[in-house]
Amino acid sequence: MGDDFGALRSARFRELLAGRLLRTGLFAGGFALVLGLALMALASGAFAVLALLGAAALVVLLGWAWSRATEEAEERVLSAWGARHGLAFVERPSIAESTPFLRRGDRREYENGLVGTIGGCAGSVLCHVRIITKHRDSKGDETEQTDDYTVAILPVDDAVARALPQLGVTRRGITGGLFDGITSALTSARVVDLESAELHDRYRVSVRDETSEVVVRRLFEPAFMVWLSDAASRDLEFELESGHLVLWRKGHLRAAGPLDGLIDDADQVSERLRAAPEQTPRTEEQKA
Repeated sequence: MGDDFGALRSARFRELLAGRLLRTGLFAGGFALVLGLALMALASGAFAVLALLGAAALVVLLGWAWSRATEEAEERVLSAWGARHGLAFVERPSIAESTPFLRRGDRREYENGLVGTIGGCAGSVLCHVRIITKHRDSKGDETEQTDDYTVAILPVDDAVARALPQLGVTRRGITGGLFDGITSALTSARVVDLESAELHDRYRVSVRDETSEVVVRRLFEPAFMVWLSDAASRDLEFELESGHLVLWRKGHLRAAGPLDGLIDDADQVSERLRAAPEQTPRTEEQKA
């Protein structure tokens, strides 16, 4: 069966359904549903409550079994994949919410963590995150929107953090670059106008105002911009702030291929970040 998430989940779901306690609950719920429907047909609608209770019991029990099977299959797949990459599994990783992405929404839930060295950075974490955002409709009723991502968090060295205190490479919204000038004027970050029109259409690249233009240009060398254009097709986004590089992709990645891809992306970005400060000319203070 290996690391096939779908097969593992299906097998575990069948095992849970075969358990005595769950089978008893499903039997009781099904019996209540059938009995309620039969009595409704023979007597009146007064027995609709019994049928509804039976149906609700079936939905709740099956939903619980499917959710449980999903969680256990994810843990097995990610644990096995992480072990091959020297990463230790942590069910509920502790995350320092040090960048804008890690502070999105009203609440965040982190799970299926893998801790170790990623992109040459010890103490890194790869995990699933669910971002919950609350909304109110026109009637004032509150609803919750959930968005799932897989995120890699890498602590960068001090030289990188000093040279690039803040970096954002995020997908363009529906307005494109229409408000880039306003954003740069009203915030402490400026939008970088790179030479690649394709990259400009796909990503909004921003850095702190005081960031050296030399660092920016040497970081976004032509080869790296070509790589970024390809990365856009994988929905990759990343940012750097407070000494942490954070990369993310939509959805909870469970298969080896996409997970390997995220690790490769982290390798590429962290390597470019480490090279940028080393190539920067010495400041006047350093020369003195």
